[in-house]
Amino acid sequence: LNQGSSGGREVWDFKGKKWTLTDDDIDLAVLHWSKKVTSDLKEALNIAKRANNAKFMNRMKGESEDPADSKFGFTGAFGDLSKFHNGLTHHIGMPHPNVFKAMWREHCQ
Repeated sequence: LNQGSSGGREVWDFKGKKWTLTDDDIDLAVLHWSKKVTSDLKEALNIAKRANNAKFMNRMKGESEDPADSKFGFTGAFGDLSKFHNGLTHHIGMPHPNVFKAMWREHCQ
């Protein structure tokens, strides 16, 4: 890496200095930063795995207070047996006969 010499690629740093980089300089820089990025990503992945494993174990042991952390991810509230036998259409109605028109109306208007 040479400041201002010829024989390579000329670049300027953020302070306005002119540098000349050879192919070897560029290869070394890329190798250094690729190893650094790989190392940082592996560390971040390991941290995430440990956090996820701890959360999973707490859910399985039933130690979490949050209902969203239950084994199945939610807590349901159910009515009595008559509500079950009335069926879904009794509670929310029949679907629109033209499904695409209904989807467009619900999501695009």
